[in-house]
Amino acid sequence: MFWIILFILILAALLFVIPPLLRQTAVSSSHLDQRESNIKIYRQQLQELEKDLENKIIDQTQYEKSREELEQRLLEDIGDASEDDHQHVSNRNGRLWPAITALILIPAISVGIYWNIGSPDLITKERIQQKSLEVSESGTGNPHGSTTEQIAQMVTSLEKRMEQDPNDAEGWLMLARSYVFLQRYDDAVRAFEKSEALNPEDPRMLTDYADAVAMANGGTLNGLPLKLIRRALTLDPNNQKGLWLAGTAAYDSGDFKSAIKIWSRLYPLLEPGSQGAMTMQENLKETRELYLAAGGDKKDIPDLESMFHAQDADTNGKTLEGTVQIADALKDRISPNDTVFIFAKATSGPPMPVAILRTTADRLPMHFVLSDANSVMPARKLSQLKKVTLGARISKSGNAMPQSGDLQSERIRVNTGTTDINLTINQTIP
Repeated sequence: MFWIILFILILAALLFVIPPLLRQTAVSSSHLDQRESNIKIYRQQLQELEKDLENKIIDQTQYEKSREELEQRLLEDIGDASEDDHQHVSNRNGRLWPAITALILIPAISVGIYWNIGSPDLITKERIQQKSLEVSESGTGNPHGSTTEQIAQMVTSLEKRMEQDPNDAEGWLMLARSYVFLQRYDDAVRAFEKSEALNPEDPRMLTDYADAVAMANGGTLNGLPLKLIRRALTLDPNNQKGLWLAGTAAYDSGDFKSAIKIWSRLYPLLEPGSQGAMTMQENLKETRELYLAAGGDKKDIPDLESMFHAQDADTNGKTLEGTVQIADALKDRISPNDTVFIFAKATSGPPMPVAILRTTADRLPMHFVLSDANSVMPARKLSQLKKVTLGARISKSGNAMPQSGDLQSERIRVNTGTTDINLTINQTIP
């Protein structure tokens, strides 16, 4: 029960804290919008679940199960999908920080709440009910339920605990990540130093430490950050964050050959058909072009086409693939930064999508792939369905819920595995 309450508390904190923080970061705006949109989607889907329960479309058991899956998926997306911040070669700072926000947010918030509520063994039934009520009220429209100021207060509490127990390596790690969350990078570096002294062989800590040092030094991975990354990869050669950063460091130094080799180690570790895998394909291709243009020998780098083909084979029968475009008559009504949602829903059952892909209107017309990597909840995957309802919509506000004035395509039913889908956005929602 404790972890359910903790997940709800984390969800509430994420919903109100992440969007403004993301707007302040220096990464690519499309990736910021992706993360903010994910949070909005989850919040709105939670509201849909509550309406379904109220209207007796689902029972209490189904509601609780779906809610827990939704919360878990949010945490997973924050941790996994935010690696997109690394994934475009043209935005070096964006590529520098895969999953930094996620790896910081979740420990920072969960630890702060943990220390404020106390040990699970000490939580009384009354306190659980009280906290659940507070989160419920916060999650249904209280804009002051969780703020950066409150998180800072939680960090202060954690600081006091570390003064009492300075030999807690995990505590220093959590405090360091909390400082990064609050953009207190110098403090984060000092806390990471404490954690490393107590537990020097934690590869996740080492990559986070490298991130913090780089941010404190203006974004460069040279020097100590690169040494920490290499140590992390010695301990865990498949550490994805370490591979992202190592490849980025090589690219930024102009060593395109090494960047290709490092990212080629990472690519097979990415989920087939995921947005991260697709973007990494683009990164590898662009870096190869730079390498060859500089006089490099193609024989000295991995065969990228064979590697791409091997992963593409893993997605056969599990994806929806096609093209989305906007009708000529509506082109003058969109702006490049308008949000485009491509979504698949079950033909019956709960109304929430089973898979969502978000992009921007400046990419239209575009080729798209929906797979399990775009699934909203781990228990409801696209590959589990034989047939889905598919559609696309353009939103000025970026809101995942349809609004009057949004542009949309007709919704079509297709079999999972269809690869020649054509969606044309040609309607206006009244």
